[in-house]
Amino acid sequence: MAFTTPKTMSLKKITLVAHHFGLSGSAGLKQIAEKVSGSEVSKSESREVIWRFYVSNINNLQENYNKKLKPSKSDLKQNKENYKSRQDFYISREWRSLRYEALRNSDGCCQCCGVKAGKGIVLHVDHIKPRSKYPDLELSLDNLQVLCEDCNLGKSNKWDDDWRTASN
Repeated sequence: MAFTTPKTMSLKKITLVAHHFGLSGSAGLKQIAEKVSGSEVSKSESREVIWRFYVSNINNLQENYNKKLKPSKSDLKQNKENYKSRQDFYISREWRSLRYEALRNSDGCCQCCGVKAGKGIVLHVDHIKPRSKYPDLELSLDNLQVLCEDCNLGKSNKWDDDWRTASN
């Protein structure tokens, strides 16, 4: 089968391939192409490698992407059962104890920007992988980091960046 690589490829097509390999849609073309091919690919070859994979796997890509976006009813039910209400969780003894341990480990500073707790600086204990998406990790110290209010509100539950290693 002859492939004709288009000069431009829609972001949706690139995102489908990226998600298929567990990459975010914002991953670079070269990174996606190397994941597709399993080996190093030059920047100039990246678009063609992705296009070939896309054309060969279009049906599976769309189906898998839809499955990831639409959790099954049983998945939703399980998450709801595991997810304590916000109010109940944040006043629980387990959370408060774990929160204190995370604060002690951080030396009282934001693990993203490095600002120290003090006048006007509020520190939050952040779930790296958000409770709303990963309720099974809500009481895991390995999933907690200390961020100042500005960094935490900017991160929200959209990102799962781990800033602990950046501050050490």
